[in-house]
Amino acid sequence: MRRLLTAIITVILAIFISFVLVRVNPSGPINAILSQGGGGLNFATSKQYELEIQYYYGLYPKGPLPLQFFNYMWSFLHGNFGRSIQTTLPVSLLIAQTLPWTLFIVISGTLISFFLGTSLGMRLGYRRSGTGAVVGLQIWHSVPSYVVALVILVVFAFYVPVFPKGGNYSPGVRPGLNLPFVESVLYHAVLPLLAFVLVSFTGWTLAMRANVQSILGEDYITEAEARGLPQGRIASRYVGRNAILPQFTVLIIALGGAFSGQVFIEQIFSYPGVGYLLVQAINFNDYPIIMAIFIMIITATVFGLLIADFVYTLLDPRVRTQ
Repeated sequence: MRRLLTAIITVILAIFISFVLVRVNPSGPINAILSQGGGGLNFATSKQYELEIQYYYGLYPKGPLPLQFFNYMWSFLHGNFGRSIQTTLPVSLLIAQTLPWTLFIVISGTLISFFLGTSLGMRLGYRRSGTGAVVGLQIWHSVPSYVVALVILVVFAFYVPVFPKGGNYSPGVRPGLNLPFVESVLYHAVLPLLAFVLVSFTGWTLAMRANVQSILGEDYITEAEARGLPQGRIASRYVGRNAILPQFTVLIIALGGAFSGQVFIEQIFSYPGVGYLLVQAINFNDYPIIMAIFIMIITATVFGLLIADFVYTLLDPRVRTQ
C-alpha cells in the first residue's frame, strides 16, 4: 500500500512540475500560439482572448493558482490533455493514434531482444569463456541507436532497396483487419524492429552473463556439481532459474517504458509513434503534447517499477521470507 501511495504521489508531482514549467517558461504557450497564427485572434486587443485561448488549449489559466492546478490535474486524470497548438486536434486523439504503433515496435522488439540476449548471455556466462565475444558486445552496446538505425536504413532501403524508407503501411492499403494491411504493417516494421533489437539485445546479454557468473560461485552450484548432476540440469534448474529473475524485473520496467517510444528510431524511419510525435511537438513548441507525453512516460515508468517489485516478490520466494 505504501508503494502504491508513493507511485500516486510521484504522478501528481509530475503533473505539478508540468503545470509549473508551462507557466515559468519565458517562451511559453502563448508565444507558440502566436507563432502559429493565433487561430485568427488578435491577442493584443484583449486579455480575455488570451485567457480563452489558453483555456481552449487545456492550460486552464483562470482563477487562483491552486484552482488552476486542480483543474489542470483533474483534466489530466480524466484523459483530457487539451488541444494541439499546431493542429488544434485533441492531444488524447493524437496520442491514441500514435501509441499503438510505438507499443507494437517497442514491446515486440523488447521481447525478441530479451529472449535473444538472455539465451546468449546464459551460454557465455555458464561456459566461463567468450572474452572476445563479450568485448565485442560491449563495443556494440556503446554504439548510439541512431547510428545503427541510419546504417540499416541506408543499406536496406537505399543501396539494397528491399524494404520501404519509412512509414507504417503503404498508402494504397485500406486499414483494417485484412491480410494486405497486416502484410504491409509487418513489411514496414521490419527495419525499425531490426534496429531496435540490434540496439537492445546486447544489454540483456551482458546483464544475463553477469547474473550467471555471480551465481556460479554459490555453494548450491558447487554442491550440485559435486553430486555429479548433469551439466544441462545444473544450467537450467540451478543457474538459469536464479539468474533470470533480475532479468524479468528489468523486462517489466522496460515494457512500462515502452510508452516513451524510441525517439531516434521512429524519427529516422518516419515511423508515426509517440517518439515521432514528441519530436514534432518539440519542433513546433506544442506544449500540450509535450506535457501529456512527459506525464505519460513518468506514469508508465512509475507503475512499471511498482508492478516489477510486486512480480519479483512472487517469482522469488527468498524475498517473501525476508
